[in-house]
Amino acid sequence: MVDSTSAAIVCHSTFLLDMVAENLRERGITVVAAESRFADISDECRPDVMVVVEAAPGEVFRSADKIDALARRFSRWLTIGSSEQGSAFQRLRAIRSDISGVPLDIGSEDMYHAVELAAHASSVCIGGTCCKCISREMHKLNAAHLDRGQWEILEMLADGATNKHIANRFECEESKVKGMIRRLLTAIDASNRTQAAVLAARAGL
Repeated sequence: MVDSTSAAIVCHSTFLLDMVAENLRERGITVVAAESRFADISDECRPDVMVVVEAAPGEVFRSADKIDALARRFSRWLTIGSSEQGSAFQRLRAIRSDISGVPLDIGSEDMYHAVELAAHASSVCIGGTCCKCISREMHKLNAAHLDRGQWEILEMLADGATNKHIANRFECEESKVKGMIRRLLTAIDASNRTQAAVLAARAGL
């Protein structure tokens, strides 16, 4: 049985927040958090995708929020709303190249598909939000059909994580990590972890 995709939602408007959360739940997405502020998302919360809903640019991110830390805390992002200057999409896109963005008036079925795609490392850009096409490197990684654990290991390699750090994250022995990395390298056709890290960095991870 395949685990359902999990999402955390942040939206300043209670009405929009409830509407988006209900729409995703009805289609099988597990909503692990639905809050009006990032500060209310617990540190233990690790959704497959962070969904940000903005009715107006800048209403979600407050000046006190550490956007850099947030952008790196969650590996997959989907913004629903404007792509104008100051919007969540633009502010996150300045830090990460793999931010997905769709307009606020997207249909409920399309919203579900956008969440699923964004959760599984596909960059989704609709309605003028796309600043650049998906890179050749990301195409290669998508074609490898990596599982969630492999995506996470790849991101950790890109950040320079050691086998010990990876073992701590997955709560396993370092010997098991070596096998996990070996399978990952085979899947993405990389000869070593450095090559994998470079590929991940060029893909925007």
